[in-house]
Amino acid sequence: MRNLILCLASVLLTASTPTVIDTPQVMQYAEQRLPHTGILEKTKEGLVYLKVSDDYINALLPLLKNNAVKAPPYFGQGGIGAHVTLILPEEVDWSTHPQFPSWGTQIPFNISHFVSVVPEGQPPFPYTQKVNKLYLITLEAPALESLRLTAGLSPKILGRDFHITIGVEYAER
Repeated sequence: MRNLILCLASVLLTASTPTVIDTPQVMQYAEQRLPHTGILEKTKEGLVYLKVSDDYINALLPLLKNNAVKAPPYFGQGGIGAHVTLILPEEVDWSTHPQFPSWGTQIPFNISHFVSVVPEGQPPFPYTQKVNKLYLITLEAPALESLRLTAGLSPKILGRDFHITIGVEYAER
């Protein structure tokens, strides 16, 4: 799981500039019917994330009406599901015990845009196909930026917006 998350994170950090997608039904559903909060969690490997409703994938993916777009590989049995990455394991020395709210704290965010990004110079993935495009809901999340600053980090991971990955479009085999 750790390698999968790190590979996906590195793809997003080396992805093209996000392209806003005009799909009102996705934005309306996300804005009106999905919760705008998540629960602060940390994996044993040190990934800090905001666990959000899996409906960000279950409900939004079918609205794309594109059979080529699949759920992210960390979604489903054994994965962490829909989430917002907050801190990558290599960013913090957990032995110094950065000050954080208690794990399980509910944290708010606002929906910003529905976008796609094209990974550039992809690293090897722990799955068999190359990724052509990722579909994301970007967020405005001052509370998440504050948490990163509290840990002595920049407000965003390499300047990228916080986001929820809702789908992956793989290259044809």
